[in-house]
Amino acid sequence: MCRSVKRLLPKNGYEHPSTGLHTIRILLRGNFLVMLIGYCIAVPLIGTTIAYLPLYLDGLGATPLVIGLAIGFPEFIALILRIPGGYIGDAYGRKFLTVRMNFVLGLVGVLIAFAPSWEVLLLLLVVRAMAGFYMPAEYALLADSIPERLRSSGYGLFWTIVGAVGLGGPILGGLLYESMGLNGLRIGWLIFGSADMIKAVYYQFFLRETLPGQPSRTSVWHIIATSYRDAGPRLVSILRNRSLSVVMALGMLGITINALSSTYLILYFTRVLGFSALLWGSIISAARGITLFLQAPVGILSDRFGRRAILSTSIAASGVSLILLGLPSLPIEVVSLLTLTIFTTSLVQGIPKPILDAALIDWTPEAERARLIGIILTIWGVTAFPSNLVWGYAYGFSPPLVFQIGGIVSLGILPLLLARFQEARVRSSTMAIG
Repeated sequence: MCRSVKRLLPKNGYEHPSTGLHTIRILLRGNFLVMLIGYCIAVPLIGTTIAYLPLYLDGLGATPLVIGLAIGFPEFIALILRIPGGYIGDAYGRKFLTVRMNFVLGLVGVLIAFAPSWEVLLLLLVVRAMAGFYMPAEYALLADSIPERLRSSGYGLFWTIVGAVGLGGPILGGLLYESMGLNGLRIGWLIFGSADMIKAVYYQFFLRETLPGQPSRTSVWHIIATSYRDAGPRLVSILRNRSLSVVMALGMLGITINALSSTYLILYFTRVLGFSALLWGSIISAARGITLFLQAPVGILSDRFGRRAILSTSIAASGVSLILLGLPSLPIEVVSLLTLTIFTTSLVQGIPKPILDAALIDWTPEAERARLIGIILTIWGVTAFPSNLVWGYAYGFSPPLVFQIGGIVSLGILPLLLARFQEARVRSSTMAIG
């Protein structure tokens, strides 16, 4: 990897502000504040809807393997457009794409509320995932709004506030399901879809475009063809870059384990162990509470002392908890504690999420950020599909064993990844990849 501009950081490799209040004052302005409010409008309702999607599918007659297909296949389809998503955002404007696709997400969410069968629900989930191709553009908008020296702190603050607003989402979902069954989940999706459309309108009025100058109005089909033509060499460059390749692999591991815990743990918890959906929602809410309480301080520690120790500890704790969860005849208190640990240490939704986000941004140059993130998110999307299918197939044979396998995979891969993990001691806004 070559760097056209180099800026040495302090001895430990990271700059940091003098106080936490100073950090907050720097961050809570402009697009960061606008996007924070936008996320608080809609994202907290994920706990009321997405977290109970396996039960929604199960209630419509889907088997464990079909549930894995219905959750993993939409992400697989999304990868077709995820790569050009970054290019389209760069050409037409990141705000332009983000606003319109958020509205589409909301409209599809409303339709999901009225799905009559799992087949129709699968189709709507595919359409919703395809609309998510804008994500690299939205991700880049947020990244552009966080000062370089405050990346972990910024992401930690952002997700802490969003998590606090949505803390009761899983409990609400559990109450809706326990009291109204599938109709309760349908009401949750109706509210979620409406919130996404409100978020889109809000972005239209208040979000500021971060690309310099006027976005070019190149043909979409030309952009798509160009993006796929460029994607191959860029992927090779990412794989050759030790730092980016390791971060990408860490994300793949996180996606793989998240496919197991988010899709099948709720089925194991309610259908096999016989615990209530309300208890499940309470545990998830507790996990989010712990996560939001610790994400910001952990992010600050990461900015000061590096990211390796926090990532390795999280992966190890999650792996051990998965193995123990597969043991027979565990009391409800132990199962609850293990479930709590798995979700708080998740790389893609737990305490280490802002650290993984910051590690990704550390090694993506600003000029190419949306495109490179689009490629990496595509790889993560590819990972989700086979992971859900494999876990679904194994779950059909032995639910406890599948969690033990997941834990062994985490602990086995951990040393290989962290041995190659590199802290970002030198950073640049114009780094070239290749």
